[in-house]
Amino acid sequence: MKTGPSLALVGLLLVASCQTPPSSPVQRVTWKSPSGAYYAHVREKPHEPFEPEGNLLLEISNHRSVVFALPIERNVELSWSSDEREAALLDNFASNENRLMVADLPSGQVRLEISRENASLLNSNLPPATEYSHVYFSKLAWVKPRNIRVFVRMYDRLSHSVPKDYEGTCEFVLKP
Repeated sequence: MKTGPSLALVGLLLVASCQTPPSSPVQRVTWKSPSGAYYAHVREKPHEPFEPEGNLLLEISNHRSVVFALPIERNVELSWSSDEREAALLDNFASNENRLMVADLPSGQVRLEISRENASLLNSNLPPATEYSHVYFSKLAWVKPRNIRVFVRMYDRLSHSVPKDYEGTCEFVLKP
């Protein structure tokens, strides 16, 4: 006599199918500034639906005091200026866009935030980034203190008033 799956197995499968897997896992990376005066790391948070996966914490090494914190959804890239007066980061918060941020050290104040809404601050000749469904900044590099270079890629245009896609490198000088 053949029997079907046990009631316990059916219950276990039902419970497992109702579990919501976490979204993208948070990276486990630390960044140390060139002199070692600062370091940054991601502190994971317990997974809650519709909540950030963790926080990027930028700290003064010998004091363990947080000077900058940013909730992150997916992952982040960080680069220190050579004089360690700023930290630049790419916050990859969504699947179709990210943003560039520069934090002043040691105050932790955000000096610059570039996203799809204000990408023209990088270069006034850029097509309007709001006219593309995908806008990414990558290859973040400090050319010298206060000068940032970043690669910009925009594609899947939303209107015919802009080129089909755009790729290019922009350099930006931070104001003192």
